[in-house]
Amino acid sequence: MRENAGRLQSHYDTRATILDILKYQPSSNFTDRSTYQIPGEKGNSYLRHQPSTPRNCETLPIPEQYCICQSNTTSMLKDKKLTERLSKSLIDYIHGKLDGWNLTSLCHKFEVEKVTVLDLHISSKSTSKSTYDISVKTKHPAHFETLITEDKKTKKLEFGGLTRLDKLRQKPLVSLSLGPPKNGAKFKKFGWPPPPTTLAPVPDIPEDICILKCCLKRKI
Repeated sequence: MRENAGRLQSHYDTRATILDILKYQPSSNFTDRSTYQIPGEKGNSYLRHQPSTPRNCETLPIPEQYCICQSNTTSMLKDKKLTERLSKSLIDYIHGKLDGWNLTSLCHKFEVEKVTVLDLHISSKSTSKSTYDISVKTKHPAHFETLITEDKKTKKLEFGGLTRLDKLRQKPLVSLSLGPPKNGAKFKKFGWPPPPTTLAPVPDIPEDICILKCCLKRKI
């Protein structure tokens, strides 16, 4: 464990360790240190010598948005076609989520104003996919950031958790994993601005929608 403590570990390794303790180590009185890949598991037990292959976010099943390693990137902002395509895809993705929540009538449509960051993660191990950090400012003031992974062959895009980088209602915004409204919540149209005595989310609007802050239209 001292040897493995200096290497990157994941929750898959924690799971493999628990299985090792419960199913495999008792037969050796917890003295077996040989490398062993438990069938069907992605991780390696802390109690054993782990494979000598590099342990980083490229070789371990750790999504890029949760990676704590310092990965090499290169700016792709000069590639205007790529910048336009990915920024438009991000806005379409957000609109698709809002449509799925039946919030289109409450929200302004976003339009890209400026792409502030488009960084390609350089990976020597993965050649089938490209991963980008992207930050987009929109004309109805909003500033979104996410991770986009593109399959080089099919061009299919996968979006990571969405982060709102700017502020609305004087409240700092936090990371958001876009999901459906919770507990069958209902939405209602509401006026603007909110009462000056409160900075809390407007009632009946789920917290994840309030974090997204979809530039709700003013209702006069």
